[in-house]
Amino acid sequence: MRFKLTIIGLFLLLIVKFSFTQTYFDNNPLWRISSICLTDAYCFNYNDYNYFVGGDTIIYSHIYKKLYMYGVGYHDWIGPQPIPQSCQGYFTIGSTDVPFNYIRDTLNLIYTVDNPEHCLYDFNLNVGDTLPICYGTSNQTVLSIDSLLVNGNYRKQFHLSHSGGESQIIIEGIGHDRGFLEGLPPLLDGCANQLVCYSVNNVSYYPNGNLDCHFTNAVTELNNNSLKIHPNPAHKYIFIEPNNLFVKNITLIDLIGRSYVLAEVKGIDSVYRIDIPDLSDGYYYLSIITNLGTVNKPIVINNNH
Repeated sequence: MRFKLTIIGLFLLLIVKFSFTQTYFDNNPLWRISSICLTDAYCFNYNDYNYFVGGDTIIYSHIYKKLYMYGVGYHDWIGPQPIPQSCQGYFTIGSTDVPFNYIRDTLNLIYTVDNPEHCLYDFNLNVGDTLPICYGTSNQTVLSIDSLLVNGNYRKQFHLSHSGGESQIIIEGIGHDRGFLEGLPPLLDGCANQLVCYSVNNVSYYPNGNLDCHFTNAVTELNNNSLKIHPNPAHKYIFIEPNNLFVKNITLIDLIGRSYVLAEVKGIDSVYRIDIPDLSDGYYYLSIITNLGTVNKPIVINNNH
């Protein structure tokens, strides 16, 4: 009888130990990020890439997951002709062979290695808390908390105070609505980032379950060769010609990550006129959701000229 109890006790201990060894990075998580960066006065870089986890390594006596980044990008010139060679063509982002960074999680925190390691996320937050130093900012507080179901488990979603009329979200084990390793807005780094999709075991969970989180070259080709947008620079309005694409949503995003939903449309039209009378002058990019994927295009707004 004592032997049976011992076996049962060991079995329960293994179950408990196994449950506590599960991490945010089990089951092949995948992040898909889109970004657009201003590299000089007229040249934008559009980037579409994945983060994915593969293998372990030991750093500073801790077990870290290897984090890879891989994708494609292209240059987009919006200035006068001719286009300089430095703003032409496609390029590869990251590598599938060499880790981009290393991550680990413990006690609802995520750490990354950056000479030395530092805290990347702290999910031990309550309503009213000011964001800790992990996030590199101290001027945002948690307004409310709800949850997102991911692979059978609920992850907390922290809704933050914000400026400029645009909310921000931190999602437990995932990152925030603008990325994973990307800085939490407002961050003046010349890039506007967006977490397009997050999946576990090839099942999409954020922002919904109907997306393919893997980047494809077809998406990049779609960005370059399909929609026509004019005028650029724009003044008070933008014309968008969808070229027989089924347009679902049109959003404008500025270079510190604030987004403005310009139109929610359902159907194919020969041309859309989008009014932009109240937006400040500056660099933006249009994120247009279509039946074939998301199209991102840089645009300059000159409402005061």
